[in-house]
Amino acid sequence: MTGHHGPAAVLILLLFSCSAPNSPEPAAAGVPPVPELELAVMVTTDPPPFDRPCKVRSQVAWQRRDRIIRPVLHWDMEESAGPDRLTTTFAHSGRSSMVMGTDMEYGPSICRKVNEVADTLVAVGMGFWMHCSDPDPLLTVVTTVHRGEEQLAWYGKDLRATDNHPGEWMRFNVQHPMKEIKLMGQDRICCFLWNRNASTILVDDVDLVFLGPGVLGKRSGHGPDLERGGGAAALPFATVADVTLLDPREQGIHVGKEAPPDSRHEITIRALGGMRFSYGPGDAVARLSSPTGEVRALVRAWHPTLAADLLDHEQVMVMDGPKGPIITGFDIDVDSNNGMRTIAASPAPRSAMLHLTLPVR
Repeated sequence: MTGHHGPAAVLILLLFSCSAPNSPEPAAAGVPPVPELELAVMVTTDPPPFDRPCKVRSQVAWQRRDRIIRPVLHWDMEESAGPDRLTTTFAHSGRSSMVMGTDMEYGPSICRKVNEVADTLVAVGMGFWMHCSDPDPLLTVVTTVHRGEEQLAWYGKDLRATDNHPGEWMRFNVQHPMKEIKLMGQDRICCFLWNRNASTILVDDVDLVFLGPGVLGKRSGHGPDLERGGGAAALPFATVADVTLLDPREQGIHVGKEAPPDSRHEITIRALGGMRFSYGPGDAVARLSSPTGEVRALVRAWHPTLAADLLDHEQVMVMDGPKGPIITGFDIDVDSNNGMRTIAASPAPRSAMLHLTLPVR
């Protein structure tokens, strides 16, 4: 759901929209030690426990004249200057997780200025692992936009009871497109978790990603590999040699019909000799890997005729085509009464087959 209403409290948390179960294990019951590299943290002024993001997965950054753009943040909940909100009862990874108790209706806020996270901001994504015994925790992921003292917009997406598996670790991904307003560099973007049922919720391994229309690092011929974490990895971009425009309806995408589940795509591209094409909800770029699993290149799904990136849609579907991957992007409308997800008419769904050429080593 999207609107210009909601709580006056300014808070932030973030990422994307699918779920996958995982059985919990007590942190003290034989959890392997966290690698020392992954324990390294950055120090920020965000409220605990978001004051210590994981350094190895939060250091993607680019210099822009007098400022640094840092579009990705990750919290593993292993360290904080204020550990009162951390618990070692259960953890998805490592030793600890954040607890939102019955006394916490709103999660701690994480706010950033637009010009700190993007040249042009088009969407904010958030992903996190959650553990809750309540069958219907009534959890809402919220993003707010502020200009000075004025709140310009409020976006919220609810966790449906049918998406939650009580007593199991679940991954939830949410993306909030910034379509309705013209953002300025000093505007503040804030996101948070709204615990509307006063449930006891554990949260771990949180990602916050700020998405732009382009790919940072593209001019240098390299881009960040966010999945592996850590800086601007030396991965080249595959060349999009040609693009064939297709009808989304031929791919089973019809405006007004129920949307397919959002999920990660791992497909084999026959035209590239069995290379694997990998794309997950909220990713800024896709990845090409060899049959043995070596990541060879990044892919930006740019369509020159449409002057648009197919991966900028709220949801993406990928299939293998005769000359390369067929990518179909579309946005989602959510019925506030029953939660049904349907394919939106605006922006219109788009589909194309990419003819890719791998960079020469």
